[in-house]
Amino acid sequence: MLRPTGPPPRAASLVLAVSLILAAGCGEPRRLVGGGRARCTICHGSGDDPAPPRSPLGESSTAEPGVGAHRLHLRDTAIRLALACSECHVVPDRVDAPGHLHGPLLSWGPLATARGAQPSWDAAGLRCSGVYCHGGIAAIHGGSSTAPVWTYAAEPDYALPPEQTCTSCHGWPPPAPHPQLTGCAGCHGKTVRADGTIDVAGGKHVNGAVDFGGSGDGTLHCDSCHGYPPPSGAHLVHFGWTEGAGQGAYGDARALGDLVAAGLLPPSHPAYAFECGNCHPLDVAKHMDGVVQVELADPGAPAGSLKSRNPQTAAYSSGRCSSVYCHSSGQADDAAASTPVHVVTPAWTSGATIGCSSCHGNPPRYPSGGPGAVTANSHLGLAFDDYEFGHFGGMPGVWHPGPTFGSKHGQGDWTALNDASPITCQTCHYATVDPARTGPSGFYYLDTSGDYLLAGSVTHYDCLACHSAGDPAAPTRTGGVLPLFHVNGTRDVVFDPREALPAIPWLPSAPFTPSRPFWVTNASPLVDTLPAGAVYDPAVIPPPPGETWPFTERTLSLHLGDATWAPATKTCSNVACHLAETSVVWGGAPEDYFSPCARCHGL
Repeated sequence: MLRPTGPPPRAASLVLAVSLILAAGCGEPRRLVGGGRARCTICHGSGDDPAPPRSPLGESSTAEPGVGAHRLHLRDTAIRLALACSECHVVPDRVDAPGHLHGPLLSWGPLATARGAQPSWDAAGLRCSGVYCHGGIAAIHGGSSTAPVWTYAAEPDYALPPEQTCTSCHGWPPPAPHPQLTGCAGCHGKTVRADGTIDVAGGKHVNGAVDFGGSGDGTLHCDSCHGYPPPSGAHLVHFGWTEGAGQGAYGDARALGDLVAAGLLPPSHPAYAFECGNCHPLDVAKHMDGVVQVELADPGAPAGSLKSRNPQTAAYSSGRCSSVYCHSSGQADDAAASTPVHVVTPAWTSGATIGCSSCHGNPPRYPSGGPGAVTANSHLGLAFDDYEFGHFGGMPGVWHPGPTFGSKHGQGDWTALNDASPITCQTCHYATVDPARTGPSGFYYLDTSGDYLLAGSVTHYDCLACHSAGDPAAPTRTGGVLPLFHVNGTRDVVFDPREALPAIPWLPSAPFTPSRPFWVTNASPLVDTLPAGAVYDPAVIPPPPGETWPFTERTLSLHLGDATWAPATKTCSNVACHLAETSVVWGGAPEDYFSPCARCHGL
């Protein structure tokens, strides 16, 4: 084989050497296509691999430009599939095809020029630059080695951490506006595995496109970067709509009711759904900035949202929230000047199961501000004489003079027919409580192990006087709610619509058995006409021998099908339990012995 006498540039030497080889020994021009890769290896490469080494000049060192990084590009690596020769060269179908021996050495293909890249070759410095594969759009990618030397002494070490390997072609992460996060798998789940390695076989890395989507649909959703919601801490307890990532948006302050109203979820959805904006910043500039932020107070929160009900003191610190509307007695939803009673929340990662008292008293027991006031409360309170009263005590409520100064529920014995139904959350919040969480009687379960003593009270409701903790008849935390009408920014009053009483084994025996869901035995109201929903059951209780009772005593049964609630005035109307009192404003208390009696008895 002849060699040139002068020292031409190496690229020219390569072309000249191939021409001389063909002239000296290859004979007439021949087709390459059909002969397979082996025909190419007549001049370069070895075996069935046309990629040098060996170069047409017989070189084998990667320090030689005829060898360089050819074989590194033409085989799979830990970060990409093998590249085609056509990305850098014209691949001829004949030895004498134009551009093979006498044309330009380089001719850039679609991957090399993808996304507007403009490759170039520096023959003197033996460098490529501007090639897509090496972060050719440098201003966007932020790679540190966008013009690598073609000849090299050692192959890249792909076992090095990503900040030493990924950054050659693009930043880790790329510069803004790319999110400053290094967990690539979240947004590029079709390209990067969860452990940070490249899914080479998937063909999505160094392919000329930016492939989004953790789920592989090519669209960037909330779950492309993290779980929707993340499975850590109490996220799933607060947001139980894991299928809605395609509808999610940063700063979304909606809650379950809003999603139902938008037709995204059915009213029967079984879990809370507080969108991320309720606890995280509403400002999109704080999203994907590399800092996980909890921001519970924002004066710019949408009007009516749960976040707008949080005071400016609401905060997240030391792993728990404080002063948040959702964990309070809730008065702040009525007026900005009101002061809700906030409850200390469990630690976010505690895994604690919370009950009613984790947000408000069980029952709510904040001091009443008076009838119709912002802080009105008739759940449980103290009467003028320091005896407890309230709906929580059950029928006949709200405060009843007598030997026990309290509810007849559990206070008498059935042989004396001194019995009454309970009043539970279900009585006035029927749409809120879970009907699957009721006892055999059809009444909503209460936590009978609670202590319901109020400060200054002479006596108090003590469920454990009759029940015992752990007894199936007195289950603890067995009640449950329907999320749509609970922690939703409003106080939903829906009266128990049942008109028939379920069969209960422990009801007073005939003929004194009540017929409607709410009842009082040994009842003696003096109203001439019972309100709608109230009836006397047929039995009349005779007085003991030799005695005359001042009243005719019998069983009074009631239902609340005609009762209504006016939230603006906090007024109940047509509540059969109140008998002579056709309307009553929430938050009142008995002032003396006789005034409250007249309201029901009609004295």
